[in-house]
Amino acid sequence: MIQYVFGEMYQRELIGEPNWHAGIFSLLILLFIFILLAVLITHHYSKHYRDESHTPRAMDIAEHRYAKGEISKAEFDQIKKDLS
Repeated sequence: MIQYVFGEMYQRELIGEPNWHAGIFSLLILLFIFILLAVLITHHYSKHYRDESHTPRAMDIAEHRYAKGEISKAEFDQIKKDLS
């Protein structure tokens, strides 16, 4: 009996009777994949551009210059005082 039911279903698909629910399911899966790809690509590029457009803060620049020895401790303390 089970083989007959499956056999009959298989024959219907071979004959070409419409299987509309399988088509809709396939379209929904495809739509989901496209939406997921669009979200992932958008997220990746927006994060990429945010990182590139990051401008260092004035205090970061002062700390970097002090660490390299470009400015003295007194100058660093004055910049720190001015920025706070």
